[in-house]
Amino acid sequence: MQKLIYTGKVDKKDGLLRIANLRLMKLEVKEHLKGHPVFVTIEKQPDKLTQKRVAFWLGYVVPTVQSGLRSVGHIMTPEQTNRYLCDLFLGAGQVIGETDCNLPLDFKDLITNVTIWAAENLGVVLGDMDKR
Repeated sequence: MQKLIYTGKVDKKDGLLRIANLRLMKLEVKEHLKGHPVFVTIEKQPDKLTQKRVAFWLGYVVPTVQSGLRSVGHIMTPEQTNRYLCDLFLGAGQVIGETDCNLPLDFKDLITNVTIWAAENLGVVLGDMDKR
């Protein structure tokens, strides 16, 4: 066994880490890793794509970028624009609205990255997600 993965949550009030199935984790560590050096990594779980976020992406971000692409000579359908943005920012195979997409980054970070890219490359200004 090379890797143990457990989930948990950092409490909002006291900031303490709460590991799900802590007893099982301790047992597996003792059984499989006793005496071995280990790395411990804690990662924030990626945001889940809610229906509201998918609607914002497909109903605002994609059409706005599509319009910007059109203004610089790239004619794309909304589906092509969505796939283009997802390939550019999420990697191949991750398509928002078409697949059970697992974001490799926080949704707000994705919007920030797209906003910067659209402004620099298309001259398009995307409004603040929280104000939409």
